[in-house]
Amino acid sequence: MKRLVYILSLLLICAPVMRAFAAGQNSDKAASKIEKVKRSVAKVGVGSKARATITLNDGSKVKGYVYSAGEEDFVMRDHKTDAPTTIKYAEVKSIKAGNNTYVNYVDALNMALPSFVRIGIMDKKDADVAAAQTLFTYAEKTAGTHGLFNVAKGLWWRDASFVGTNTYWSRGNGWAIAAMAKLLKVLPAGPFRTEVLNVFTKMAAAIAPLQRSDGFWNADLGPSTTFAGPETSGTAFFTYAMAYGISAGILPAATYKPVVEKAWQGMVTKAVHSNGLLGFVQGPGKQPSDHQPVKATDTAAYGVGGFLLAGSQLTAIES
Repeated sequence: MKRLVYILSLLLICAPVMRAFAAGQNSDKAASKIEKVKRSVAKVGVGSKARATITLNDGSKVKGYVYSAGEEDFVMRDHKTDAPTTIKYAEVKSIKAGNNTYVNYVDALNMALPSFVRIGIMDKKDADVAAAQTLFTYAEKTAGTHGLFNVAKGLWWRDASFVGTNTYWSRGNGWAIAAMAKLLKVLPAGPFRTEVLNVFTKMAAAIAPLQRSDGFWNADLGPSTTFAGPETSGTAFFTYAMAYGISAGILPAATYKPVVEKAWQGMVTKAVHSNGLLGFVQGPGKQPSDHQPVKATDTAAYGVGGFLLAGSQLTAIES
């Protein structure tokens, strides 16, 4: 009997402690779950391209894109109606992200992002600009596992298949730095502009010393000389971007003006034919070895476009 009384007394004493312990465990689990949801939302990003399907604890679903994210909750907007829905992290059971990974090769930086940002700014849609930043950051830091931009080299790999190699395609890097020049023309002060500016200046510093004596850059910016020879499309994009950097006060004229003037003189002297044809333009491809050797009569619209961009931007620093 005494033993039974002792056990009952012990249970009465311990019960509050056990309840408090269980409550603490539940609280820790809830906090851990909230942090996991926060990380998932952060991974999706924000902006009209940050699409996701949110399943709530009650089984209902919210589809759309992540418009903004705070400490306690985040806002989803419907793609069709743009109606907002505020969701507490604690209410979320699971998140299925949309596709934020399609800028997974360097050419894509120029194909969409500058226009995407320009339209977002014109329409005063911060979410569109934020989505562009998500896509840019993915290409820079995540695509191919660790990102396509080699910070140590200041150059971009074309896509995941080249990550870790010494192959740095000239036109691919041209697409990238030209895209960033266009972005810097319109981006307001803020984290996105700072990120782009940082990569832009690193690239310019890496590219300038690789210039050939005739003003061009090789199709391969790596140590290989297998494809040495004048290549106009990459050269034109580099000239355009660096000339913009000078005119915008981003790049010091004393360092970069001789580089762009030498490049322009080289293209005008060697690539422009008497009949107006622009030669030494590497054909469509994804790496230095494509369409080799590049001949004096090889031309393409993107090479001409880059040449015209370079010329128009050079007038800003020569006038």
